[in-house]
Amino acid sequence: MTSTKRLYEGMHLVAVANPATATNASPLRTGAVDMTKYRRVIAVAALGNMSAQAIDFKLESSKVSTFNDSPSSTADVVKATQLSGHASNNDNKQIVLECSGGDLTGGTRDLRGSLTIAAASPDTGGPACIMIFGEPFYSNETRLSSVVETKVA
Repeated sequence: MTSTKRLYEGMHLVAVANPATATNASPLRTGAVDMTKYRRVIAVAALGNMSAQAIDFKLESSKVSTFNDSPSSTADVVKATQLSGHASNNDNKQIVLECSGGDLTGGTRDLRGSLTIAAASPDTGGPACIMIFGEPFYSNETRLSSVVETKVA
């Protein structure tokens, strides 16, 4: 049986970290996603011209949507294998992570993407962004208000 459902109807852009310079002093992070509203999410980190530093990308959860950033309040849900620091090997690459609400543990329900560069002192990386797409349980879940247009051919 062929479905007439459009891909954008089944997947919503639910969180972003707009393009910015990744640093180790200030991780690039998305807003919170309430995983009680989504079956699964897929997160994409898009890397630009990165500096020669290791790159860490993960999805982490918390019991509160404000993500009190103490280590005891967040839990890693899924982590990408760290990209080793290199002057050009990480340039213009993407990392994709996926999880479901059942992957969250310890009573957590909110999820976010987090990207950092691993350097010994505050240092600047390269430009990056994160986009999280979610498959909602119900079709009336809202999309991000920053999405200005959706067109279908």
